[in-house]
Amino acid sequence: MSKGYGALPDFMRDLEGEGDIGRMMFKAAMRMQNVVPSTMGTLMSSGIAEAGKALKGKTELVPAEVVTYIQFAAGIKKRGKCELGDRTVLDSINAGAVRASDCIADKPRGQLS
Repeated sequence: MSKGYGALPDFMRDLEGEGDIGRMMFKAAMRMQNVVPSTMGTLMSSGIAEAGKALKGKTELVPAEVVTYIQFAAGIKKRGKCELGDRTVLDSINAGAVRASDCIADKPRGQLS
């Protein structure tokens, strides 16, 4: 996984000119799948692809859309055929998404901390 996530920043920088963040995320998911051809790589790339679908057409991200990315758990849930409470990585990612969403709700638009 460190190889996969380590490769994404440079790959994403190469795609910056595309403008569509959702499309960039989908391409990044395909890259992740190629770099990390394992069960966890498949789950993570499925999550990133699902986030890409949710962010399709976006050219910039505001904090609430970062929460949308963190909620890529939908892709993991679908691919991994798991549910919250099954004691999988889905539970951890969901907890992060819930906390991020709570943080966004407590702050004016544009503020993360």
